[in-house]
Amino acid sequence: MATGDLETLAEAVTLLTTTVEGLRTETREQRVFAQRSRSLIRRLWIVIALMVALGVVVGYVAVDARHTARVASQAAQLAQQNANHAVLQCEAANQEGQRTRALWEKVITYPPIPGETARQKADREARVAQFRHDLDVTYPQQDCSKFAPPKP
Repeated sequence: MATGDLETLAEAVTLLTTTVEGLRTETREQRVFAQRSRSLIRRLWIVIALMVALGVVVGYVAVDARHTARVASQAAQLAQQNANHAVLQCEAANQEGQRTRALWEKVITYPPIPGETARQKADREARVAQFRHDLDVTYPQQDCSKFAPPKP
């Protein structure tokens, strides 16, 4: 082999070595870039999974809030109905008490017995007063407004 061939061969080997080193460097850089890209893709998948989970949680909370609002509305309607019913029952009890008292008033104000002495009259009036007191205790008039539902 001639010296020129050796020099050409040496230059080719040097050029080849430089090219191989360049390829190694580029391959390392590409490997680092690929690792970084894979890491970013993994992080992106984690973020997407977290966003989907958050969307599910928000959806559940929204549905649950709607259900809670519906239950609260039903409870408010039931409370309104109960309050109205309590007022009606109170008024009915007051009316029934008034009817009973009116009936008893007719009975106790029946004309007195003829020939009644002053003592007998005083005893009868005392018993009537006690009976009226007993009627007041037994059939008191209720304040039905305390059962009325609050005004919105």
